Amino acid sequence: MYNFPYILVFILFHKGVHSLFFLVQQGGERCFFEHVPEKALLSVSYELISDEGKDCVLSISDNQRKVLKNLRLDENLAHKRLSFVSNRTDDYTICVHCPGRAWYMNQSCKISLNFEIADLGADPVDSLQYDVNYETTAKKKQVEDLTSHLNHFIASANVIQEYQISENRNSTKLYEVYKSMNNWILVFYVIEVLIVILTSLFSIYHITRFFKTQCII
Repeated sequence: MYNFPYILVFILFHKGVHSLFFLVQQGGERCFFEHVPEKALLSVSYELISDEGKDCVLSISDNQRKVLKNLRLDENLAHKRLSFVSNRTDDYTICVHCPGRAWYMNQSCKISLNFEIADLGADPVDSLQYDVNYETTAKKKQVEDLTSHLNHFIASANVIQEYQISENRNSTKLYEVYKSMNNWILVFYVIEVLIVILTSLFSIYHITRFFKTQCII
């Protein structure tokens, strides 16, 4: 999936392809030079002819011998390709370095390299989709900061939501308690009224009897 754009680029903007088969002594190095235009894709695919070359390192350097990309030949067995997009027109060096072993195990590493150059600037219209705008491309730190802010915002939103749920739950409990208290107050009020009425009736009854016994009524 990662190499699909590169394959598409080679189909559309293919400039040159050539292959090399060579031997590298263990402890030695073989280098090749490629003139690559600005914003062109230099892709080096490799094939290990012998197992001795699995410890070798493939690297791409600029004309100051500064290593721009490197790869151990046994690390990318799925794609077997090292790719680099040049930021300026220059001569680039492709080297294969094989680490040395004991003198009695000194052997030659058989390696095949295939160089491909896709000039992304050949057609400005078609290559626009591959042209990287370094002014607007988000930096890794900016993306990390944005992710951190988003995570903080989500955490704050979750806290607010939990607080609102808790407040709603407490409000519901308080309402139920208030409603229950009102019901009990109403019951006590009715009972109090009944007691007053019964007391009044009882008092009237006994007062009436008292007056009758005294022949007042």
